[in-house]
Amino acid sequence: MSGASETVSIGRRPNYVALAIILGAAIALFLGIQNALDDAAFQFLATAALVILAVAAVWLWGVFGAGLSRGASRRVLIAGLVVIAGIALFRALALRRVGYTGNMRPIYAWRWETPPNAAVTSNTSTVPAGDASVVPPEWLAAPYRYPQFLGPDRLPVIEDVTIGRNWIKVKPRLVWRQPIGEGWSSFAVYGELAVTQEQRGDREFVVCYHLLDGKEVWKHSDEGRFAEFMGGDGPRATPTIFEIDGEPFVCTLGALGALNCLRLADGAPRWPTRNILEDAGAQNLQWAMAGSPLVYDELIVVNPGGKNGASLIAYDRRTGERRWAGGDSQTAYCSPTLMTLAGKRQVVIVNQLDVTAHDAETGEVLWTYPWPGNQPKCAQPVAVGNDRVFCSSGYGLGCMLLEVKAGDDGKLTATDLYGGRNRNMKTKFSNVAFRDGFIFGLDDGIMECLEVATGERKWKKGRFGHGQLLMVGDDILVLAENGELVLLEANPNEYIEHARIQAVTGKTWNNPVLAGPYLLMRNDQEAACYKLLLLDNAPVPPEESSASE
Repeated sequence: MSGASETVSIGRRPNYVALAIILGAAIALFLGIQNALDDAAFQFLATAALVILAVAAVWLWGVFGAGLSRGASRRVLIAGLVVIAGIALFRALALRRVGYTGNMRPIYAWRWETPPNAAVTSNTSTVPAGDASVVPPEWLAAPYRYPQFLGPDRLPVIEDVTIGRNWIKVKPRLVWRQPIGEGWSSFAVYGELAVTQEQRGDREFVVCYHLLDGKEVWKHSDEGRFAEFMGGDGPRATPTIFEIDGEPFVCTLGALGALNCLRLADGAPRWPTRNILEDAGAQNLQWAMAGSPLVYDELIVVNPGGKNGASLIAYDRRTGERRWAGGDSQTAYCSPTLMTLAGKRQVVIVNQLDVTAHDAETGEVLWTYPWPGNQPKCAQPVAVGNDRVFCSSGYGLGCMLLEVKAGDDGKLTATDLYGGRNRNMKTKFSNVAFRDGFIFGLDDGIMECLEVATGERKWKKGRFGHGQLLMVGDDILVLAENGELVLLEANPNEYIEHARIQAVTGKTWNNPVLAGPYLLMRNDQEAACYKLLLLDNAPVPPEESSASE
């Protein structure tokens, strides 16, 4: 009897060795994930899976391996099932998933809450176009200009402007804030008009707002809706504003490939809408068309990514007729950019598997440099000299510095001066700013300064998520993923933060825009305009020009 009693007692003794093995393995795997994975999103997904498995293993240990009595084991089993069922029920009844952060963390809202932009997204009425008297002449004559994606030179850099750094004494003043339709388009500004793209119901809209009060001036719509649970719904590309014989027009590219040319004064189409995917015989991307139209000379250049010699297409900006096409590369999520490299004017584009340059006049491919990887490539290439291009990408890929040279036969070739993979400056959705030999950008959500010539990191500090930045004079405005606006010094020697405010609410991937003293920001829920204190060389209104704030 005593032996049997002893056997039962030993069998019920908790098996802490098994528990220690489970916890030790979980810790080792966690450290391995942090060291092996460069991308924060991959780290989060792997860590989340590890936590779930570790908790499940501990629970099963408590049920089967802890040596508890049969009744106690049954209670642990039931308690675990109740917790799982309770979490699932709470999730189903109280929460709805509204999106994901750039690191793939789910974003939830209460099911009973109405989206802040519900009234806007349900308003699919159109405003009749064609009445040029819609816009007062003084609005077009105002000096504010931010005519395209990332600014006048398609780089997030504004020179010869100084921002007042003391936001405690002179805080950026909110001019207006209001709901906006879904989408990741930014604004283009000409005079007192600001144009963006939005998703409203089952139609894509080009919407023109008055810069100084946020009121709608006109809107144009095309049928279609792009929806994707991870990347969000609506248009991605930013409008481009340009002039034809002195009259301003706006060119837009929708998520489903709709290309429009509209008169800025009233939204009237100059020529019928074209679909660049149909023209190129191309399929849409997983996260839709995102390349903002490039306008130069008499051309509008877009990147549908057709593999039949139509990776890049140029249209006549006056008529909408196709002028040339070139390349066979599958496009990515970047926009075409005009550069002069090795003495040759060319359109440079980062594609899914390579970087390609096309002759600006004919579309002929001048050079191609392979950049393999199935990860989405979103960051713009940046000219950092007469013959050098800096490229960067997220998902652990990093950056490269291409040198473009002409051979004895006159043909251009590109070489990576970093000599292989450089894991610094892993941009994801954001773009970088270049100044005096240094690159400033978000390396997987953390601000980093990189010396271009060597590819070496100068410093890395400050967590901003996958937001956007705009260099203004000696400073950098960072619009963080959580909607915070942060003022940093563009200092290659150290990280210096001067001020920050909560500018907009919600996940913010859209690029900020500075036109005169007016800073425009938006995301897929709301838009806001702030007036900054500028200290020199920027157009400042006598007091709000022709409209009050």
